[in-house]
Amino acid sequence: MASLPSPDLSAADLAMLSAAFGLPEPVRIVGPGAGTASQAVVVVSGGERFYLKRRNPRYCAKEWIVYDAELACHLEAAGLPVAPPLCGRDGRPWVESGSHVYQVSRLLGGARVDTPSLDQLRAVGTLLRRWHETTATWRPSVRKPVGRLHDPADAALWLDALLQRAAGEEARVLHRALDWTARVSEAVPDQVYWDLPLVLVQGDMHPGNVHFDDSHVVGVFDYDWACEAPRLTDLVDALIYMAGLRPTPLRERDIRSLTQSFRLEPGRVRALLDGYGDGLTAPEACALPWLLLARWLHSRADAARRKIPEAERVAYVADRLLDPIGEIHALGIEVAGRGLW
Repeated sequence: MASLPSPDLSAADLAMLSAAFGLPEPVRIVGPGAGTASQAVVVVSGGERFYLKRRNPRYCAKEWIVYDAELACHLEAAGLPVAPPLCGRDGRPWVESGSHVYQVSRLLGGARVDTPSLDQLRAVGTLLRRWHETTATWRPSVRKPVGRLHDPADAALWLDALLQRAAGEEARVLHRALDWTARVSEAVPDQVYWDLPLVLVQGDMHPGNVHFDDSHVVGVFDYDWACEAPRLTDLVDALIYMAGLRPTPLRERDIRSLTQSFRLEPGRVRALLDGYGDGLTAPEACALPWLLLARWLHSRADAARRKIPEAERVAYVADRLLDPIGEIHALGIEVAGRGLW
């Protein structure tokens, strides 16, 4: 599956959700939402635009929903451009209908930018620094035990399963990728990973989740993967999905497009890191290229098992999978004085 359709909502569904969330009728759908996990639409009610999302079943644990809502409220109170979910008439930040869980939030202004400018990348870095400072010591009232994000051990299992069905050049690529996952595990074992500075990360920094007005970040959306993790998590995502340059334009809600191979142009990397500031610790600087590589390999292997037809998975994962490794190595040299080899 390359992308998700918008939720199939009847007029009766919209009327029910309007009443449940206290939105003035009529509620009209005016466009699709973003993302490749949860189904969503943009709606208009009372002259205001809202984001209506049907949560992916993977993210429907009530503790997770409360966690995400409390985080968004905390960030909004600190002045960050986020959109906490509205509470239904029962006071909960979600509404259940049948087997589905819905949330509504105000749609902030601005627009997505698939290839941010240098100024916009600096703004993303600054935004992430503020986000991380705001969540360095604060925690929600409930826990969200996600575990290690982009775990190379998981990627290794998924890549090994694909390797059993691969041949020729694709088998060679997957074999090398497996070797890299082992090297990531050696360079950043779990103890080192969890000893890195921890914050509440946004967890999914890509162009579909960030809106700009000129060079200013005016909206950050989607907190499904927000959790306690090394702050490098968000920097790694921003480096790949926002600073990275791709051979073809991004297609909204298309997982193949979002996970296509990328290049790291030094000026764009520096703009993002300059915006974040000079606060990386020495262990973080050393871990950065390894966690970037882990994220890249994990993203392809994870997307293949969940969103790509089985017959196409080997070709999808192997396609230009190893191309970014040289530039990831160069990033390590620049940031920490040493790279991947």
